[in-house]
Amino acid sequence: MIQIPTGILVALLLAGCATISDSKRQQSFDETTLLYEKAVRWGDFVAASQFQQLEGEPQDRPLPQAGIKITSYRQLGKRVLPDNNMIAVTVQIDYYHKDTLKVITLTDNQLWKYTPDENSWRITTPLPAFR
Repeated sequence: MIQIPTGILVALLLAGCATISDSKRQQSFDETTLLYEKAVRWGDFVAASQFQQLEGEPQDRPLPQAGIKITSYRQLGKRVLPDNNMIAVTVQIDYYHKDTLKVITLTDNQLWKYTPDENSWRITTPLPAFR
């Protein structure tokens, strides 16, 4: 019979648990950012602002003006920061104002932070400035 030292067995079990935890955290991130994307795409900036936890900025920052229509929301890149609790996302958004109908493209650099107390992801950057 092969005997596996207890220390090695415990280390393997803990590594497996960390992988499961990271996988669930990533799945939670994907689900959260999809909901955020849907809120922005539909122009529901009140709902999108519910995902925010702004750091160093007033929480009552004005929402984008009415009359903005989003035509495209594309994730260009995603980078997990070393502590695995923050993810930087670059998004490209195409939109137009109802009164001008000119399509404008902006790049939104988002920073998402995992909050273990709430077991959720929050965006720490404000909604983009639709000009």
